Amino acid sequence: MNIPLTTVVLLLVTAAMVMVRAFWPRVPARLRGFLIPFACVSIVVELLLTGSSWSTGSNFINAIMNWLAVGGYLLLVLLFTRLHPRWLTTISGIILVIPVFASSVLIPLGNVFTPTPNRPVYIAKGLAYERVVWVEGPSSGINFMLYRRPLWAPFLRKKIDYVPFNNLQCHTAASTATLEPDGKNVRVFCPPWPGQNTATVERTIRMR
Repeated sequence: MNIPLTTVVLLLVTAAMVMVRAFWPRVPARLRGFLIPFACVSIVVELLLTGSSWSTGSNFINAIMNWLAVGGYLLLVLLFTRLHPRWLTTISGIILVIPVFASSVLIPLGNVFTPTPNRPVYIAKGLAYERVVWVEGPSSGINFMLYRRPLWAPFLRKKIDYVPFNNLQCHTAASTATLEPDGKNVRVFCPPWPGQNTATVERTIRMR
């Protein structure tokens, strides 16, 4: 994930929202009437998807939706600082903006610049996994994501759970999974690197 680039772009978006806030009275009424509901809808949709573990099947589209939600959040918070008393709303606004730059927010936003390729591997009907790189470099690794992908809506997916693997542990790109005979658990295997004298790392994901 390109955290430095994501941080710079997020700072530019924040600066743009500050400008919108400063010139808000000059914004055409129709545009104002569109921006506020759109910001609210973007935030609510993102919260509903995150809370229900559903997402689209495209990591790039998910990142775009994340950006829209963050942009909408920044807009609403900065408009809030126009209310009186200004000293109190301004301090509150600064406090509310700071969490936007947390790594838990930046990492999903970074997918818009370096989107993780969607390569679902099916291990059963409607059940697939993907290897999602969570950092590159010496401490690189993946999140081994397990999804349900409904046949009636193949463009959607529901996250069941995930297992993190570090490339120091095992060969993450060769990790695989199998559904156990009882259909209630998925066994995840991450084999050692060639020449690495260690056992295969195994994890279990319980179906929900």
